[in-house]
Amino acid sequence: MKNAYIVLEGEENASALQEIFPTDQWKGIEILGAKYRSTAISIAGTLMSDRSRPVLLIVDAKSTKPEDIREETQTVEQLLLRCATDEPYKVISAVPSIAALIQEITTTPDRKQHPLLQQINQFLTESLIPVA
Repeated sequence: MKNAYIVLEGEENASALQEIFPTDQWKGIEILGAKYRSTAISIAGTLMSDRSRPVLLIVDAKSTKPEDIREETQTVEQLLLRCATDEPYKVISAVPSIAALIQEITTTPDRKQHPLLQQINQFLTESLIPVA
């Protein structure tokens, strides 16, 4: 059984993230990609409601303006709210794009320090803490 899901806009983005994702650290994490933004949102919502597992959705930002990014992220979070269970979920808007950030990660000497991987790591760490 999967422990959590990462859903990305762009099938090629999911494949690229799979290549650099620290699977030794995060076993049981499934990375999925969808061709379109709307499909990625739909997949994330379905996983949230059907699987009751933490879901991280990463989409391309539609803007570089912080206020526009914040508004768009909140809109997507509201769309997912109807599918939410007790499990955590998060939306990350990738600026300027997921593909650009993945390219940065591959050229960064210490990949673990890249902000996108830090956000993913933080979400998974907080989401998968065993409840006492």
